[in-house]
Amino acid sequence: MEKSKLGIAKELLAAGIFVGALAGGYVFAGLMALYVLLKEDDQWLKEMAIKAIATLMVFSFFINAINLLPDVVRWFGDLASILDAGWDSYKLATGIGLITSVIDIVRTIFFLVLSVKALKHETINVPIVDDLIKKYV
Repeated sequence: MEKSKLGIAKELLAAGIFVGALAGGYVFAGLMALYVLLKEDDQWLKEMAIKAIATLMVFSFFINAINLLPDVVRWFGDLASILDAGWDSYKLATGIGLITSVIDIVRTIFFLVLSVKALKHETINVPIVDDLIKKYV
């Protein structure tokens, strides 16, 4: 295994970025990706660092878009309450909360699988993210 400039295997560094993105969010993953982009020469490692950030952003986008729905539903519920229309938004908001919980579970599993694949110097094709990486890196 080829080592990075930090003295650890490139695969371990890539896996650490994926796990860091999962556990530490944007700050840790962003700092590690910035280090890789500025200091490391390996193209695969750079792509994995960008993939970690981009994948985190895609999951965040979907979670935030879904979390917007309860606010809209509550607004309609408040309006219906003012108009005395008998609208109950609690069940719908709870259902949307369940959907975001499922997305969080999928995100956790996905990042763990990406980190295990990175340890083997492999990856998983993520259509949206890989297209962006091919286009801009």
